[in-house]
Parts: sequence; C-alpha cells; structure tokens
Amino acid sequence: DRPVTWWHLLPPHRPGTPAELGAVLRVVHALPRPDFELPRYEPFDGIEARIDEASVLDADDRRWLTEHNRQLQDEYAHVVPFRPPHLIHGDAWQGNLAVVDHEPPILLDFEKVSIGDPAWDLVQIAVDHTDFARINAVEYDEFVDSYGSNILDWPGYRCLASIQELRW
Repeated sequence: DRPVTWWHLLPPHRPGTPAELGAVLRVVHALPRPDFELPRYEPFDGIEARIDEASVLDADDRRWLTEHNRQLQDEYAHVVPFRPPHLIHGDAWQGNLAVVDHEPPILLDFEKVSIGDPAWDLVQIAVDHTDFARINAVEYDEFVDSYGSNILDWPGYRCLASIQELRW
C-alpha cells in the first residue's frame, strides 16, 4: 500500500549555467500540453501557513508579512500574463539542472510541475540577477539569449519578483 520509485544515481555532474537553463526551459515551454491532468500553478500556495507557523516572527513582522502577502495577491489579480498557461517546471534554477559531460542536461525535482504562466520558470533567475546579484549581467544575457525572450521587459515582472522573494 505504498508507492515505490526506482532512481538511477546520477554520474558526476555540475549545476547548469544560466544559458543551459534557458535552453532547457525553452524546450520545456514548447512541449505540448500533456494528455493527463496537472495541477494549476498556485504562487501563493502555502505562504500564509508558513507565516502563521513561523516561530521566529514577532507579532509586528507576522502582521506585516500577512498584509504584504494580501497586497501581492491583489496586485497579481490584475497582472496580464507573460504567456498563456502552459507546462512549467515550477522550481527552475541552475541547481535543478544537472549537467553531465557529453550528455544532454538532466532536469531534476519535478514536484512543482504544473500548468501555469511560463514566467514562473523565468522569474527566479531574473531575481537572482536584478535583486540579489547572484548572477551577473553577462550570465543573465546568456540566459535570455538561450531562452529567447526577456521577462524583465514584461510589465508584470516586478509583481512576480516580489511574490517569488516572499516565497523564498
């Protein structure tokens, strides 16, 4: 009465580069919608519970975060989508892309695969560039070039970036 999965140990590998991630996401976002049901991506799923359950927050911080979450929900309700809903990974970042020498990259961690705006797969790396400087301008430009479009040019970017940062 328990599910069982079999895993293959990955050979020696490294995390993907931003350019490699962009190329893989371009392929993922071009795939046809699967013929089975996938959940809809819910960007606010679990945030309120995490705020409520966080034992390190004092009452003022908890109140501020709860209000910030509600403000972002209101703002998000008016965002015009970047792209129509499609298959997305849901947690796309370089650490979820294993690169083995002389083999195609291997996408990992599929627990958030869902149907949603492909912007959710692009926002993490964009925030890594714009707000945290974890990747530089050259690396971000290589990501954009390999994916084929730049989420920073989209008016909804800042809203999604703020939601992503709250999730983190």
